[in-house]
Amino acid sequence: MIPPDKNSAFVANMEKVLDVYKMPYTDAFPVVCMDESPKQLIEVGKPSVPMKRGQSGCESRL
Repeated sequence: MIPPDKNSAFVANMEKVLDVYKMPYTDAFPVVCMDESPKQLIEVGKPSVPMKRGQSGCESRL
């Protein structure tokens, strides 16, 4: 919850963030958006690589 005395500063800063999202895409300066809610990806994207003698196993995660 945003304290009532902080509303104007919050809104001003949020407008700055939203302006960044509206910027046109450029290869030189891509915009990376982050979601505030933490999410853990636990699904394995590829099957495990079988171990060979003398090597460690390897897993690839999404």
